[in-house]
Amino acid sequence: MDKTGSNGELDLSVLEVVEAMREGFRNYGTGGLVNIPSVVSSELVDGKKVITIVTEAKDVVRKLVVKKTIVESWVDNKKSSRDTRVVLYDSSGRALLNYSGDWITNARTGAAAALSAYWLLPERISSLKVAIIGTGAVASEVVKFVDYLLHPKKICFGSGSKDSVSRFSSFVSDVSSADVEGHVIYSNNSFSDGADALLRDASVLVVANKLDIPLPSHLVSLMRPHRHIAVLSGDKQQHNLEGSVLVDRSSWFVFDSQQRARETSEVRHLDVAGYSMLNVIGTIGDVALGKGEPYRSVPTIYDSSGMGVSDLILASAVAKKRKCF
Repeated sequence: MDKTGSNGELDLSVLEVVEAMREGFRNYGTGGLVNIPSVVSSELVDGKKVITIVTEAKDVVRKLVVKKTIVESWVDNKKSSRDTRVVLYDSSGRALLNYSGDWITNARTGAAAALSAYWLLPERISSLKVAIIGTGAVASEVVKFVDYLLHPKKICFGSGSKDSVSRFSSFVSDVSSADVEGHVIYSNNSFSDGADALLRDASVLVVANKLDIPLPSHLVSLMRPHRHIAVLSGDKQQHNLEGSVLVDRSSWFVFDSQQRARETSEVRHLDVAGYSMLNVIGTIGDVALGKGEPYRSVPTIYDSSGMGVSDLILASAVAKKRKCF
C-alpha cells in the first residue's frame, strides 16, 4: 500500500474524529502540540495573483510535524482556484502522509465547532435548537458532529437561496433525526425574516460560511441567554459579527490561538482598546482541559481562526489508522 498516497475521503468515522480532536485539544492545552507561525507569500503568475499560505504544527512527544500548504489564485479580487495539501513528517523529515487538505480542514473545523458547544453549553437543555449559517462542505461537517455530540431537537440552517435550502434540507434529514428547518436569510442586501426565525430560541449558532453582512446584536439577542456562537471562517476575508456583538460585556471568548485571532478572526476588527476589554476564557485547549466549566450558563463565542494543531491532530489520526507509524 502507498502510505503517502492521498484519498478522496477522510479515513475516520465521526466517532474517531471526535475522540482524536478531544484528546488532541487536551494535548494542545498542556503544551504537547505546538503551532508554528504561518508564512504567507504572494506573486503574479500569468496575470493572476497567487497567494501561498503555509501553516505548521509539531507534536513534541511523538516528534511529528504537519505542514499544510494552501495555494490560491485571484483574478479581479475574486478567488478563482484553491488547492490544499496536508503532509505529515516524522523527525527525520520523511513524509508519512500526503493528504487532501480540504477533507482534513472541513472535518476538523466541524468537529471543533461541535466540541466547543459541547464543552461550553449547560449540560442539560430541553428542546435544544442548533442554528447553522451556510450549506457548503464545512456546514455539512458541522451537522454530522453537532448531531453526534449534542443530540439536538431541531437543526435549523440559513442560506442565501431557495435552491440551497432545498438541497441542504435533504442532506440534514439523511444525517440526523432532528427536526429540520431551512431559511433564506437575506433580502435586498439585509437580513430577512428568515434570519429572525433561524436564530429565535437557538442555543447554538455556527457561522460556517462568510456572511454577506455582519450579524447584528438585535438578531443575536433572539437566541437563548446561555447562547454559544462558533464563528469558523477565519481567512481574513470575513466580517461576520458586528462590533456590538464582539464587545458585548456579557460574552466570554475562546480562541484557537490568541495570536492568530488578532490576525485572522473576528476580533481583528477591534482596535487595541476594544480587544483589551474582551472577556477571554482562553484557547480551545484550555476549554478541553475543563477551564470552560464555570462559563456554561453565560454567552460564549468560539472565534476560530483555524490552526496547524487541528490539522496535525487529524493527519496523525489518519496516519496512525493507516499504520504509517
